Amino acid sequence: MEANEILVLSMFGSFIILLFLGIPVAWVLGGVGVAFAFIGYYADIYLDTWTARFHHPWTGGKPAL
Repeated sequence: MEANEILVLSMFGSFIILLFLGIPVAWVLGGVGVAFAFIGYYADIYLDTWTARFHHPWTGGKPAL
């Protein structure tokens, strides 16, 4: 499994778990979205993964695969 597939499955799983815990849908959607945006961003920088679909503007081109 690639990093983006793992992020998708863990995002969906955490979304379902938080909903079953009784947290309102709007808070869960916002919180999970922001949390996984940061996880994906920092995974791209520090773990050398490629989860983005667009080029990184500070490198001046497409990320290396």
